[in-house]
Order: sequence, then structure tokens, then C-alpha cells
Amino acid sequence: MRISRLFLREELKTNLFITLNNDSAHYLRSVLRLKAGSEIRVFNGSGGEFAASLMDVSRKVVVVKIGEWFDKKSEPKLNITLGLAISRGERMDIAIQKAVELGVSSIIPIITEYCAVSVRNERMVKKESHWQKIAQGASEQSGRTVVPDVGEIVRMDQWLENKEEALKLFLDPRAKQSLQQAELVEQTIILLSGPEGGFSESEQRKAVQAGYQSVTLGPRILRAETACIAAITAVQLLWGDL
Repeated sequence: MRISRLFLREELKTNLFITLNNDSAHYLRSVLRLKAGSEIRVFNGSGGEFAASLMDVSRKVVVVKIGEWFDKKSEPKLNITLGLAISRGERMDIAIQKAVELGVSSIIPIITEYCAVSVRNERMVKKESHWQKIAQGASEQSGRTVVPDVGEIVRMDQWLENKEEALKLFLDPRAKQSLQQAELVEQTIILLSGPEGGFSESEQRKAVQAGYQSVTLGPRILRAETACIAAITAVQLLWGDL
């Protein structure tokens, strides 16, 4: 039987009793329908995970007792930062969820010229919070011990100002170079994945000037969320732990 996992922000140590916040309590009590005595795993992003027992499950409170610590190693050796152009509705959620499952280290949502959505300033914080919850749920489900950060929404020009040393790639179905032709020197990759309409010529030119290589994922045109997932899978297969 699969053991459910839960991310907690608290400091964790054996024999500690923790009263869960409303969201976590609702998830265990009403979504998973766990009862007192149920066993789960908990983690806080500092490495490894703990066994935990549900001591009290009621309408008002859920209390867990932290048990044995396990030195679980599920984090990838590659450091992958994903610059993800914002796409419509569930497509963005799916891309973030699968990217976390496949082992990205962080995700930055990007507004590009051809984004098919308009994110107003007052909605940005809600969107970022929603996407961070998607990342948390994906980490819990996939057995990761760290929840990747979903950063603040930025515009393409802001994104390209990043001077970090890494293998920098952007996806382009018209590129002459395949992903496997790129050469990894360090264990750090910055991957830029575009929106439904792709990148504009101006964005592609600026990306190349910023040190990015254009790569193709083959002769077929992929949906935005599919391209993102396929690229991360290929990167992990070539240089990571798949």
C-alpha cells in the first residue's frame, strides 16, 4: 500500500507533536480520509523524510507525531532551472506538475510576446501561489524531498539578464541542432520553453545574444506543455538520472 507524503514547513525531529494547519489537516482528513493511527511520511525540504503517525483526527484538529528519520535520496544530480512561458489554464499547471516530477530545481514563469494570456498585476500573486501549490503537490506525490521554488513572474527581457554560468538552451522546432548535440560542461542547465505561439524573432535573437543555444526536439510540432516535458525528460536521460 502506498504511503501518503506531506510537506511541512516546520522544523522536524523525532517524537515532536505537530498540529497541522487547516490546508494540511483538510487534505489528510477529507481528501485522503485518513484516520487516527494512520502512517504517513513528512518532509520539510532540508533533506530526507520522517515517518509520522496521525495521533488525533477530528473536525477541529489533526495532530501528527514525528517518528524515525530516513535518509532518502531522490533529488537529481542535475540542477535544472526552467524558464516557462505562461500558457493558458491547465496547460501551465500540467507543465509545472510534470516538470517537478521529472526533477527541475526551480521554475520561473515568463511573459513573452506571444503569450496567449494576460496576467494583471493584482492577479500575479494568486497565480504564483497557485503554481507553488502545484509544485508542492507534485513533490509529495513523486517522492521528492525538496519542493522546487516557483519564482515571481518576469518578462522575457528580465529573464535574459540572468548571467549565471550554465548550459543555456531554448526550444525551437526550426533549430538545426538537436538537444543531444548540446555539450554539458557543468551540472547546471537553464532551459527556456516557449508559449503556444513560440518565441518571436526578436526574442530568439536576444536569447542567442544572452548565450542560449536553440535546440529542436525532432521533426514534429509539440504543444507547449508537451515540449517542456519532453525536453526535461531528454535532458535527464542524456545527463541526469533516468
